[in-house]
Amino acid sequence: MFFAGFCLCLVAHSENTDPPKRASFIEVNNAFGQVLGTLPFLEEIPYYQAFSLRYARASNGSTWEDFAYNMPFFGIGFYKPFFQITPDSETHFPFICLEEAR
Repeated sequence: MFFAGFCLCLVAHSENTDPPKRASFIEVNNAFGQVLGTLPFLEEIPYYQAFSLRYARASNGSTWEDFAYNMPFFGIGFYKPFFQITPDSETHFPFICLEEAR
């Protein structure tokens, strides 16, 4: 009886051939802070506000490095700082490539 149950379990076992789903996320952040006046031109900026938007996907887990770094994320992002100084000051719109591990 035990042998028959064991054989049935071996026959019923099948390999999952579907690739694993990769985790992904979209993140929106808002930051607010005070600027430390360590340089003369920074003394005229009292505070700042920043907005960021990121999209990232996890690695697929096909190599040992993915598990060594706990499935790192790779993605792109956008960061927009708002400095509270004159309205005609320069505006910056940096796009970023990101890689992060947990």
